[in-house]
Amino acid sequence: MSYPLLMTGTIDPSKFLSDANNVAIYDTNVRLEQYDNAIKRYIKESCFDKIVFVETSNYPLEIETYKELAHSYNKEFEFIPFSGNALKVREKGKSYGEAEAILYALNNSMLLDDEDTIYKVTGRIFLTNSKKIIKTKDACRNEFFSYFKFLDQRCVTYFFKFNKQDYLRYFSNVQDLVDDSNGIDIEVVFYRKIGRLQIEHKPFKTYPRLTGIIGGLGIAYDKSKLVYFIEDILIKMGMFTIIS
Repeated sequence: MSYPLLMTGTIDPSKFLSDANNVAIYDTNVRLEQYDNAIKRYIKESCFDKIVFVETSNYPLEIETYKELAHSYNKEFEFIPFSGNALKVREKGKSYGEAEAILYALNNSMLLDDEDTIYKVTGRIFLTNSKKIIKTKDACRNEFFSYFKFLDQRCVTYFFKFNKQDYLRYFSNVQDLVDDSNGIDIEVVFYRKIGRLQIEHKPFKTYPRLTGIIGGLGIAYDKSKLVYFIEDILIKMGMFTIIS
């Protein structure tokens, strides 16, 4: 059994910037350092054994270090750079770029080619409780969770688990539906699709622990132990379940 992780990212955001594209950290070197740190931590500290990084600015990342590191941990690393549609990202916002990146990776990755179940994470953040998260890999085809029920009808998209065939069937047109400037971001589109199409899903059994910086806001994902303890209880109670 394998545990593949798809990381999405944009190292050099300069050509994508616009009023509709909210990015808190612009410096390419800072962003590169954050991606570098996340990739190495996933290789050394996580339970994921296939790590795929899809990057939308076609940045010339030196990948041999990551491949050698992955090999030393009996893992595999794949880098998939491409030039995202800058015009569309400036028009529709970073949600377009995120959706475009996921779909591009699924259509071009060698490591994900034969995989049915894939975990997706926003590239500059690290999941600290992967051992608990992967325990429910076979519990349901997809594991999505929302923000707190009744407050905001959005699906969390910085981390989720999906069945590849389900994604290609239901989510392959997400980039055509998003429009960040009008409040229809990728999280809204996901939530609506999952509910309207009644896509098979469950929330995780335990709340994902994440560390890193929220790309659009520049603030930390990190929460206190008490907050995570409460969220673990609430996720078991169904308070982060997407309403069908």
